[in-house]
Amino acid sequence: MKTILSVFSLPVLLATLFANPAVAADFPAEKIYKAYGPSVVLIWASSSDQKGSVGAGSVISQDGLVVTNAHVITMGEAGLYPEIAVCLKPDRLTGDPKRDLTNCFKAAVLGVSADIDIAVLRADGLPKLKNLICLADPEDVGIGQEVVAIGHPEQGGFWSLTYGRISAEFADFEGVTGKNMYQTDTSMNRGNSGGPLLDARGCMVGVNTSIARRSSADNLAITGVNFALQSQVVRDWLNSRGAKVAYAAKQPVAAEATPTVSETKQPVAETKPPVTDTKPPVEEKRAEKRYETPKRPYNYDELTKVEKELGDMMEEMRGKTRR
Repeated sequence: MKTILSVFSLPVLLATLFANPAVAADFPAEKIYKAYGPSVVLIWASSSDQKGSVGAGSVISQDGLVVTNAHVITMGEAGLYPEIAVCLKPDRLTGDPKRDLTNCFKAAVLGVSADIDIAVLRADGLPKLKNLICLADPEDVGIGQEVVAIGHPEQGGFWSLTYGRISAEFADFEGVTGKNMYQTDTSMNRGNSGGPLLDARGCMVGVNTSIARRSSADNLAITGVNFALQSQVVRDWLNSRGAKVAYAAKQPVAAEATPTVSETKQPVAETKPPVTDTKPPVEEKRAEKRYETPKRPYNYDELTKVEKELGDMMEEMRGKTRR
């Protein structure tokens, strides 16, 4: 009996060891990162008192529209940060802010909803990108689907890539009407907020928004429970404010050449800016904040190395467009 068990246990053991690789062999993570990483921006929001926030965003149109989370660009009850810049990914990352955050552009807030936690910016002078971030049709998204996230996690590298799967779906998350979310085990930390959760074609399944940190009952740490605002919410919110956005065509990322903008989706067609919500951009106060991601994702002292350079850059851009 022992011999029989040992013979049959070997394939079971091998299956167990290789059933959950870090990234599935057939998932085109490297291809997606190369094609769409340049269309993910670092967002730097700051104020005159040296306070600020760092997050991520997705470029969705060639005229510089960027989708992100509202909490990345707001100071709570104080309203919007007065200075916002978006930085493009360098060809080669070094991990040094002074070297990686040099191609930056001043941005203005066109629309924001604190309740849903979504915002759209326009970056002045942003160059045309090869591939825009397209929106995935939610009809093609399901639990178990593989996804990757691109963002700037605290104590991690800029434009970090992480892998996981869609774990669950929520309608009207935390009681907010229209705030439909995906749960994912894709690794996220402070600084991933506002960045895209991408499918195997490189289309945005959702906007990475929050993470579960501690159990409300016994304060135990929670891992692998993260949340992204669904692509349908992004599309509907933008369309309701005058920006026309369509879902991506149902085709995979090309093996040799990545899809062009016209091949993947129609970008925002109208230049009419979305209308800002009538409610002030203040996060809703709730008795329980199990899923809140703080607005200052980095030790700000570590980023003051580039504060002056970014400040000088934005001052130089006042009244003119950087190209």
